[in-house]
Amino acid sequence: MKLTKDDVIVLPVPLFHCFGCSLGNMAALNQGACMVYPSESWNLTATLEAIDKYNGTTIYGVPIIMNEIMNEHQNNPGKYKLSNLRKGLAGGTTIAPALMEKIYNFGITGFVQGFGQTESSPAVVISDPEDTLHNKMHYAGRPLPHTEIKIVDNDGNTVPFGTQGEVWVRGYMVMKGYLDNPEGTNQVMTSDGWLKTGDLGVLNSEGYLKIVGRKKDLIIRGGENIYPREIEDFLAKVHPNIQEVQVFGVPDERMDEEVCAWIKLKDKTKPLKKEDILQVMKDQISYYKIPKYVKFVDDIPMTGSGKALKHVMREAMIPEIVNPETAKEYTLR
Repeated sequence: MKLTKDDVIVLPVPLFHCFGCSLGNMAALNQGACMVYPSESWNLTATLEAIDKYNGTTIYGVPIIMNEIMNEHQNNPGKYKLSNLRKGLAGGTTIAPALMEKIYNFGITGFVQGFGQTESSPAVVISDPEDTLHNKMHYAGRPLPHTEIKIVDNDGNTVPFGTQGEVWVRGYMVMKGYLDNPEGTNQVMTSDGWLKTGDLGVLNSEGYLKIVGRKKDLIIRGGENIYPREIEDFLAKVHPNIQEVQVFGVPDERMDEEVCAWIKLKDKTKPLKKEDILQVMKDQISYYKIPKYVKFVDDIPMTGSGKALKHVMREAMIPEIVNPETAKEYTLR
């Protein structure tokens, strides 16, 4: 990230997670940068005030945090001085290309994203501050030094560049194993040290990694594989009043699974209907990827580190789907 002793990092992400602890604290200590903790837990106002008061140059955040910062600035320009921000890091989950473009155009041109997980301490891939906007929007970056990455098929065979598969990583940063859990360790690690991340990705010939989604989040509708991230990125880009969208599969007797979208709006005074969502998707995305169920929500359930709890959303939707009257009520809201 090219941090220096002159940088002031504002860190609104939790310290119990490797994003704040390793990529935040340890990076600052290594480079002599200043570290500012705005609040004990995520607080938008406290974060913006900290950037303003301490002339923050660098901001860390999961995508939902960055989205809220950008939206607040757009709604109240000039309320907080954010002009010193030039660097930043997104992690915890993939960042939509539209959001990355918004951050870059705001002036945080040194903003980067990374890929990894707690089991790999955590980052194994990161983009460069000087990468092109296109690469920042569509790729998580390239492998860090002394780190190996490969893309494999369902049988564990390495696939060619440009082919989608599961991301496996290996190197000094990979854990030895889960504490007192050899069975769990054997499920995610091979005998020769490869960590199976459970993420689906594509590696190009220049070494840039694109994350497509999680294997467990894959929706199989009537035999068609649907990757939620594609739909999420599409909706985040095409409709200006969508702040957050999460797509997941729900059971269906005929198709095995159907597509469901939970949507949080930027401006609740400008409500949308399911028909509005279908209209922007019509003829723009394959018909089988268009959600059968759409629910507008005030909040998206998240972990403390900012990852969407799709299994919670799925469990909450099933009773509504089973009851046709309830389903009709919310899909037309």
